[in-house]
Amino acid sequence: GFDMLRLMLSIAPSEAGIRSVGHGFFPLHEAAWGGASPAVAVLLCAVCPDAVSARDRGGQTPHQVGEYYHPRKFQWPAPEHLLQCGAELRATLEQHHCSFLRGLALESDLADLAASM
Repeated sequence: GFDMLRLMLSIAPSEAGIRSVGHGFFPLHEAAWGGASPAVAVLLCAVCPDAVSARDRGGQTPHQVGEYYHPRKFQWPAPEHLLQCGAELRATLEQHHCSFLRGLALESDLADLAASM
């Protein structure tokens, strides 16, 4: 899951900003629907922060989707905190003097992020 997503986003980051045809889900909505880990949500948010507040065709944000489909198990940080974590990940990678996209391939940074959640 996480490693595959990291690799995909390092190759094609624009995919994080594409809505699905049916429900109008961004990948962040899909991740919430599928019960993905908070680390996956942060990674997607780092690439496409606008998706955090985006609404699907039914009017739901990714958090609302996750809370609806996983009412007792949904563990993502609040949207504001998710945005902050995504921004911190971007800043950390940029601080290492590598492009954000190339930086997604750096396992150590992402492993540290996942461990801190």
